[in-house]
Amino acid sequence: MFFREITPLFAVCIIGIVFLVIQFFIPGYDYNIAAYLIIFIIFLIIGILFDRFLVSKIAYKTLFIGEAVFLVIVVLWYTYSISYTEINIETSKPQFFVLYNEEGLQKKDIPSKGLFSKSIVIKSDTIIKVNYDLYNKAQINPPESWNYDFSSYAIDTTIDGKKAIMQIYVQGGKMSADEQDKLVREEIGKIK
Repeated sequence: MFFREITPLFAVCIIGIVFLVIQFFIPGYDYNIAAYLIIFIIFLIIGILFDRFLVSKIAYKTLFIGEAVFLVIVVLWYTYSISYTEINIETSKPQFFVLYNEEGLQKKDIPSKGLFSKSIVIKSDTIIKVNYDLYNKAQINPPESWNYDFSSYAIDTTIDGKKAIMQIYVQGGKMSADEQDKLVREEIGKIK
């Protein structure tokens, strides 16, 4: 009775439990998250019990279709919730500037990566212009050669009477905030 009338939720829960149990036996595994794995396993067991209860109360075909629709909605929601917009920068210099204003790269200009995410690579040794709407909404990634060792500094300004933000990214993070401030202000002065 327990393994009869297999539904999508039942199958997903069984696969999830097997996957999570396997995580305990992977060499070099970080056991600090073992409690989270156990909690997820408990939730999946509750999902199985709930599914088995529904199988006994609802017609199999109706339940199968309902669970399939539910799982598709959950997968789409999850995919949307983890979506991102990234701008990957490639430059030969130890720093680069990003100018956020009304002009420049817009979200619609960035190619899709997957279902909801967007990603683009920009090769430039000059100022990278990005639409102001993407400030704090798009992740700016410095060159991979920097190994995520960088610092950034931004100044709010106006250019041609319009709101803008000039931001500097510096490799190594060895430049002081005062030096970064000076460079950003000099770059703003060149544009105005």
